[in-house]
Amino acid sequence: MTLFSLPQFNPLLCTTAFMTAIIEVPLFWLFGYRRWQYCVWFACVNIISNVFLNQSLEYFYDYACYPLFLFIGEVGVILLEYTLCCLQIRDGHKRLLCSICVTNLVSFLLGLVFFTVIET
Repeated sequence: MTLFSLPQFNPLLCTTAFMTAIIEVPLFWLFGYRRWQYCVWFACVNIISNVFLNQSLEYFYDYACYPLFLFIGEVGVILLEYTLCCLQIRDGHKRLLCSICVTNLVSFLLGLVFFTVIET
């Protein structure tokens, strides 16, 4: 694959994106973001950022420094989700950032457990 070619469709990317949204959107709702517009926006942002992260990580999977790339990618996802959610949610940005950090941490830990169980 070259820099400007489209990647092949990977159904696992869609599965992980929707699983992440299923975990994170209810948590987002529990943090008090109960307007349906906020939840739909967060779900869309979440799915896009998840596909972007997992597609990017496929290039680094075989490297010893994969955990570092994963950490950098997760921080990037948090910043991207926060920035995009600020476009829709105009107030309480500190609470929004904390909510996004916690929802991403929970889904990350559940993903580790899920994929550890699958691979064993």
